[in-house]
Amino acid sequence: MKTITAPYRLAVHIFKTSRFVRYVFSGSTAAAVDVILLYVLATYFGVYYLAAATFAMTVSFIVRFLLQKYVTFQDDNKEDEKRQFGYYSALYFLSLAATNGLLYFFVERVHMWLVAAQVSSILIVACGCYFVYHLFIFRD
Repeated sequence: MKTITAPYRLAVHIFKTSRFVRYVFSGSTAAAVDVILLYVLATYFGVYYLAAATFAMTVSFIVRFLLQKYVTFQDDNKEDEKRQFGYYSALYFLSLAATNGLLYFFVERVHMWLVAAQVSSILIVACGCYFVYHLFIFRD
């Protein structure tokens, strides 16, 4: 039985001890919400892709904040929550502008498929955001 549960226990241990793994998990979950909502709005409801991307990112913003705060950085400090949310909101507007700018570039100039362009944009912006989260928003 130990052989069967060993990979599971190892995965749980890595998840608990690696902030980077938790960041990837949290970011991927929020990105999935973002991309699925973008795709559904643009494809099935005919919403212009940049408007759909803005709406999708706004919805995933709350998911992302909660997962980053409580899962990635394991921060249960309620006293700093308003300050963190304020900083996180400011970063959200910067990352929204960067993500939509990259999305526009990838779709209109590079002619990438919408979903691939959005995933690429999210990955690029997320790399920079990690350091801002770690150093300024959810600092130890």
